Amino acid sequence: MADALLVDTEGAALAVGVVDRLTAAVLSVSCVDGDRFEFGSITKVLTALSVAGVALQGEIDLDAPIGHWVDAGPNGDVTWRQLSSHLAGLPRVGPSIWTAETTGWSDAYEAWTVEKAEADLRAVQRQPAPRSAYSNLGFEILGVALARACHRPLQEIVHELTLTPLGMDRTVLLTAENDHGTVTPAMHGVPQPLLIRNPALCGAGCYAGPVDDLVALAGAGLDDARSWAAFELTRAAFRPDLGGTDLGMPWFRTPDGIIYHGGTTMGTYAVVAANPARGLGAAVLVAALNRRWALPAVLALLRGDDPMGVRPADVPPTAVEQASELVEDLAAHRFGAARSRFESPLGSAATASREAWLAGEQRSGCCQFSHVATACPHPDGPVVQVCCHFELSTLLFRVAVAPSGRVDACYEVGAGLNGAACVVAPAVRSTKGPAPGPTQQQR
Repeated sequence: MADALLVDTEGAALAVGVVDRLTAAVLSVSCVDGDRFEFGSITKVLTALSVAGVALQGEIDLDAPIGHWVDAGPNGDVTWRQLSSHLAGLPRVGPSIWTAETTGWSDAYEAWTVEKAEADLRAVQRQPAPRSAYSNLGFEILGVALARACHRPLQEIVHELTLTPLGMDRTVLLTAENDHGTVTPAMHGVPQPLLIRNPALCGAGCYAGPVDDLVALAGAGLDDARSWAAFELTRAAFRPDLGGTDLGMPWFRTPDGIIYHGGTTMGTYAVVAANPARGLGAAVLVAALNRRWALPAVLALLRGDDPMGVRPADVPPTAVEQASELVEDLAAHRFGAARSRFESPLGSAATASREAWLAGEQRSGCCQFSHVATACPHPDGPVVQVCCHFELSTLLFRVAVAPSGRVDACYEVGAGLNGAACVVAPAVRSTKGPAPGPTQQQR
């Protein structure tokens, strides 16, 4: 079954893990032996499980406001449960993330401080409840509040209450000092940066590990008898949301009962999922610019369908046109026109938060554009990667287009060299320090 997921991986590093409850078998297949991948937003699951564990110990009340623990100003009435379930109505990222000095996602997060995060929390205007709004800011604040409630660093809490019970012994908090052996793809032969965060703000997306560890998390979702109380608490929090997918704390659940969560960084996509009805769980870690096939492939596998049927689909010409025109507007500093292309005010606001940085870019010579359109059968719609070629450099944008044809989200994901063509280069790994030992391929 794991072999069936090894599709469309040219120029990529891939690791797949499958767990079968009936046979208690765990199979791991990796193209890069012994390496860690970034987990991205799967970190939110680890944080939420730790919050649940602390609540079960009686140290916090999930329905209590977090204003006692963080300087939240007028938003101090937000509760632990709302933060961990994306119900606080907070924006996706804090408005202070992007400034004229930041050059990309990695250094934006590394330079972000607890003080800035709390200032963002005080300043933002929340969406009215009970509308859900996926928020990295909310989980960063959640991690800060948990650390203060327990009087110790969040990573110690996560290690004790979540990683150790699951046996995720090789999962680490990713820092500039321990990034060796972590896989990242390359663009124009230049490795994409790892998403390093301030260790004091590690609640939303800062862990990395091998697929063996992540598949252990998938296995915990298969059997109620093997699950521990914290996992059951997070799984019991599901509520209906738009598009037929239930949202939990912070798991997603499909109409046929599969629970899952994904994680995206500059160059890596991770997904962990479990289908209790069929007794199967799976995890995929892929370092590539074209990686949107991973989630639908995993869901197909867990349903008993053929994951080989999940292939990049044709991108509608209108999606390519929308994405290209958006990036042209951004490159020309036509920010008002760019914001008008978004379907959601949240997407528009996220792009607006980077305008100071975009406006500060000093580019010489004429700008030319090319695109590499990639997509898959995914409810979020196709993704178009657009390159801006300047005289001295190239910027790569990833634009997600909603099913309606309007822009859903836009991310600046990297810079290349001297106007080179946009290509998906083979994945590479950070080589700082000694590499860890080989991954156990089968256990």
